[in-house]
Amino acid sequence: MSSRITATRGVLLRLKEELSFVERSKELLELKRDNLAREINKLLGKIAVRKEIEKKIMDGYEQLKRAYASMGYWEVKTRALSVKPLRVKALTRSIMGISIPTVEVEEQADISSLTDPRIRAVAEKFNDMISEVLSLAVIEAQIEKIAYELMMTNRKVNILEKAVIPNYKKMIKYIEDKLEEESLEEFVRAKKIKQVITRE
Repeated sequence: MSSRITATRGVLLRLKEELSFVERSKELLELKRDNLAREINKLLGKIAVRKEIEKKIMDGYEQLKRAYASMGYWEVKTRALSVKPLRVKALTRSIMGISIPTVEVEEQADISSLTDPRIRAVAEKFNDMISEVLSLAVIEAQIEKIAYELMMTNRKVNILEKAVIPNYKKMIKYIEDKLEEESLEEFVRAKKIKQVITRE
């Protein structure tokens, strides 16, 4: 350790300032970690509707299969092509400095051109659930993004806590011990000089 560190008061002051900065940084990262964990918990509460949405999708596919069976694949496809598609806009918002994806529906699909009641019922079912599916997809993407950032923040906190801060404390202790030792040596030397001078 002595080969790497110069034991001076200036170096000691600089290391103490750096340690103080690192400890404040760790506190801020811990706050960020806590806020990210809180945000994930909120989002996990919203994802509980997944099974219900999956059931609606499966019901919709069953209706679609019946339409294929009664009308034929190409007839259903031809009529589906007449539908004006859904328009969405991908946006981002920021949570604790993280860009989180979100989606905004600009225009719902226009199914008014569908006149056959069998295909119209299927289209209405899927049209009704598309916003729920989009919301669920956005929530899952947000959870994934926040979870990654939470993991990275946790790593940073752990590195600071288990490696960086203890190393700073060791260096500061080493310098303080060295300076105390030098001060003690100087005191002993001064005392010996004083004894030599008083003897003469």
